[in-house]
Amino acid sequence: MTAGKSKSLHLIQWIMLLSITTLMMVACGSQEPAEISITLSEFSIEPNEVTVPAGEVNFTVQNIGALEHNFEIEGVQEKIDFVLPTETETLETTLSAGSYVLVCTVEGHREAGMVGTLIVEE
Repeated sequence: MTAGKSKSLHLIQWIMLLSITTLMMVACGSQEPAEISITLSEFSIEPNEVTVPAGEVNFTVQNIGALEHNFEIEGVQEKIDFVLPTETETLETTLSAGSYVLVCTVEGHREAGMVGTLIVEE
């Protein structure tokens, strides 16, 4: 093989390697966060069962009730301390696969029915 053909072959190999690497990075790249809308009212969390893929999840939480509420995912550090009536707050978190409890922890609200289930799938 001549020196010119060897250089061309070497260049083609590098281009192929770069192309394959780029495709793998795109295929394994980060997916968009799951976007979930939650509505709080007296005394419910809707939807009361949510399923999302593992990874980043953005919750938009709207209080359509007359009382102040909050929003927590048990076992997760991030939470919304207060959602005033007619207001909307957001919660961004990263979740591992598993089952979680959605809850309003204002005194008496959980017992009155402000609880839901979050299922995070691989």
